[in-house]
Amino acid sequence: MRSLLKRISIVTALLGLGVFLAFVAVAYHPDVPAAELESRYADVDSRFLEIAGSRVHVKDVGPREAPPLLLIHGTSSSLHTWDGWAEELGDRFRIVRLDLPGFGLTGPNRRGADGRGDYSTAYRLEVIDGVLDTLQVNGPVAVAGNSLGGYLAVSYAAASPHRVSAGILINAAGAPRDPGAARQSGGFRAIDLATLPVANQLLVRLTPRFLVRDALRQVYGDPSKVTEALIDRHHDLLLREGNRRALVEAATRRSPSPPAAALELELVMQPMLVMWGRRDAWIPVSDAEIFHGRLPVSELIVYEDAGHVPMEEFPGRSARDAAAFLDKYAAAAEPSSTAEPEAEPGAAEASSAASGDHAVARQEY
Repeated sequence: MRSLLKRISIVTALLGLGVFLAFVAVAYHPDVPAAELESRYADVDSRFLEIAGSRVHVKDVGPREAPPLLLIHGTSSSLHTWDGWAEELGDRFRIVRLDLPGFGLTGPNRRGADGRGDYSTAYRLEVIDGVLDTLQVNGPVAVAGNSLGGYLAVSYAAASPHRVSAGILINAAGAPRDPGAARQSGGFRAIDLATLPVANQLLVRLTPRFLVRDALRQVYGDPSKVTEALIDRHHDLLLREGNRRALVEAATRRSPSPPAAALELELVMQPMLVMWGRRDAWIPVSDAEIFHGRLPVSELIVYEDAGHVPMEEFPGRSARDAAAFLDKYAAAAEPSSTAEPEAEPGAAEASSAASGDHAVARQEY
């Protein structure tokens, strides 16, 4: 009997080892050289600029004389998240977009005092400033950002009001919630692995494609829209040499409270459009109400059937809403403009009100 139990234990251990080795075989991926990925994902519009210690991948398209629109992506994303907007708005705006340091084709930097990367808000805003300066984008720009990019957009508006004419915050991170308030969206997020000791060190080498697939299905309101090509691109760019390490460094250096908690939204005077997908599993729609309620001049649009990335799921609809917002406030800024702006058609439900200088508008699709 004892001999049988010993054999069962050995077989069980061997099976467990086999399963582990099979997982490692599937999950292990070495870093992919930057040049290889650039040949695959850069195109004729791509440029690489040396900015503040980073080689920044940017695209600058549209008429030079058109109003400039800066687009900022979120965590573990890239400028490709804005492809739909660039196609929809490219004839009306000069569209500038970049891969933030640590993501996409830009890759990591080593500006930190200890040889690690600098992924602070201050550094990211320095890079954004440098991109606009290098591209000679003169005058105020409208800035749109998703998730982390939304936080950077409103932070840039606060830090450099002379450079920002208006902002569009799409499922933005960092809403200043009440102290002790917990994140209300449900469940564990795949991206949370980057914050967990031990697991985040494994993530640097063990990055199975299914992990990326599951993360994308979390951020889409309709997971059926997540294509194999989309999964491949996100997985490939995550494997760009240094990007996984940069993700872990950025996640583990983040303060326990969202950095926007210290941002005084009431002092951001530029008009802001808050866009949100109600099906966002990462950041609750209640955060949209926080931004909308505290920004002095704001409008809110909620897309009932979208998730964390409405500009990807509904690029045409969301881009047209963004253009209507920017047109409205551009017209209001004209000295000769006295007519009331027309209401944006197509909203299933809309209401508006005004209180002092706080413009409030709401639409739900």
